[in-house]
Amino acid sequence: MVSHYFTDMADLLHATYTTAADRARARTEAVLDHDLLDHDLLDPERQGDWAIWFAFRTEALTDERLRADQRRHARTTTAR
Repeated sequence: MVSHYFTDMADLLHATYTTAADRARARTEAVLDHDLLDHDLLDPERQGDWAIWFAFRTEALTDERLRADQRRHARTTTAR
């Protein structure tokens, strides 16, 4: 259904990963701004994001663009 929005599977995976990374960053910032106990750590969105991260890591082994994006996100997370 959404394949016509992407040039190939790697493009689709990259967009999916970026969305999950953006949500994770927003949650991290929310936790830093508020008490950690106010957040549900195992909600369905977080579980889905972890599944995306694992799939992305596997694909990043063979795709340079995905690998570069993974490195960029890792550096940003480490800096935070």
